[in-house]
Amino acid sequence: MDIAQHLVSKYHAFSRVEENGCSLQAASVSLGLSYRQTLRWWNRYNKASGSLVDFANVKNGRGGHNRLNKDLLQSILDNKKKYPHRSVQHVADSVSEEIAPVSCSTVYRILENADLLGTNEEKEMRVFKRFEASAFGERLQMDTTSGAWMEGYRLIYLIAVIDDHSRMLVGWKWVDSDSAWNNMKVLRAVYEKYGLPQTLYTDNASMFKTIRHNRSIYQKHKQEGYETEIQRCMNELGVTMFSHKPYEPQSKGKVERFFRFVQERFVREHTATSLMELNDQFDKWAVWYNTKHINRTTGMKPKDRRTPNVFTPISSKRKLDSAFSFKSTRKIDKCNTFQFEGSYYTLKNNTSLYNQTVQLESTPLEIRVYKNGTFIQRINRESP
Repeated sequence: MDIAQHLVSKYHAFSRVEENGCSLQAASVSLGLSYRQTLRWWNRYNKASGSLVDFANVKNGRGGHNRLNKDLLQSILDNKKKYPHRSVQHVADSVSEEIAPVSCSTVYRILENADLLGTNEEKEMRVFKRFEASAFGERLQMDTTSGAWMEGYRLIYLIAVIDDHSRMLVGWKWVDSDSAWNNMKVLRAVYEKYGLPQTLYTDNASMFKTIRHNRSIYQKHKQEGYETEIQRCMNELGVTMFSHKPYEPQSKGKVERFFRFVQERFVREHTATSLMELNDQFDKWAVWYNTKHINRTTGMKPKDRRTPNVFTPISSKRKLDSAFSFKSTRKIDKCNTFQFEGSYYTLKNNTSLYNQTVQLESTPLEIRVYKNGTFIQRINRESP
């Protein structure tokens, strides 16, 4: 029998007390116990009749205030064995309703000791292949990192776009919200500067990919029938967009590694107190990263790895304006007015469009109104 050291120490101390070698008070001091605790252990020693093994096994008979009775313990085990799919929370709720209140932490500890939390089968490990685009503009990786990295803001977000071939930071913006519009603004700045890439690689955030499951319980819609605004934008521009498998961020290892580098090198040392200052400081840092920093994988500076270049030039600004906007339709009332996001807007067209449907291209700054592809009016949303 493996007897804990603290029990052996107590046993020897009480043996000396029994032989009048010291008092209980002295034993209490040597053991680091209060006198009240020492009395409990002394009673336990007397029940053991001098046997160390019995001393280790004898219980005080007192029990903790939260000690589980055998029926409750057995109920927890039976519940999990009968319904192995149930979570700890589910088991705790069921037992609390049927027997007596019990906490999740207690249920977890009992199931863990009984080896009932789950199977011990090892997860199948995937073998990943290293991939690198063969040209500048063949694949862009886009992602966002966030943190409480500036006083006065609960969270700030860095939206970044990395070229897979060169590791060049081609687009970025520090913002206070990881919204679809902020991501679209970063992408537009990239496309205006470099042209259209062949592919865009993202994660599974709701702005990039519809997160609705295969079927709605109310309608017969399938996931393939939904399209996010960014997906629609990329389709209009002819850019292939895809995301990695859920819960595998390592698939976008280049941009994830870049974020770690930013946190180590930039976030720890910036002195900005506002988003404007932060973006100004990051602009200078980005120039250093693209022109001075040598990537340890490629052994080159990002700016020196921009060939071959497969970015496609933009044909017109109008194409970008149309793609990088939110599309919707509205019906015009008898006052030549339509309602959009809680506000009313009146068309200045002398011809009544009553009961006709118009197409809207909206941004946070403006609304462009079209009728069957013909431009009608531009509305300034800041001062309508």
